[in-house]
Parts: sequence; C-alpha cells; structure tokens
Amino acid sequence: MASAKCALPVAQKAGFPEGSSPRREGIEVEDLGKGSYRLTGRSVLVGQQTSSVGFVCEVAPDASDKLRGFKVTRLDVTPD
Repeated sequence: MASAKCALPVAQKAGFPEGSSPRREGIEVEDLGKGSYRLTGRSVLVGQQTSSVGFVCEVAPDASDKLRGFKVTRLDVTPD
C-alpha cells in the first residue's frame, strides 16, 4: 500500500505524462516505526524514449484519510 501511495507523486515529480504507467524497480522498504515507511527505488517509463528516475518516498499513517491510509511526508526524485 505504501508503494502505491508513492507511485503517482513520483511520476508527477518526474514529469512523466499523465496517464502513463511507469514500472517500479528495485523497491526497498524500510520500517521507520509508528506505521511509517521509507521506500527507495527507480521508476522507469518505457516508450519511444525510455526515462527513469531514482526516488526516496516516505509515508506516514494519515488519520484524516482512513480509506487511503498513508500520506507522503518526504519525496526526493532524481533523474538517472
């Protein structure tokens, strides 16, 4: 669920076209305690020209949105 919460913000910050489906690779998840997680990995968009970015995304429980469960608290995206 934490990985899914990070997917759209990573794609947006990377500048991938809206509606595209980049794949995530090498995802590592670190438990930060108290329901928070840090995810690191790469997001790759394959098409006429392949683009990829590395990312660090941290999520924490979102008490105001029980349906989604998490809010992004940190997002770093760097081009490969």
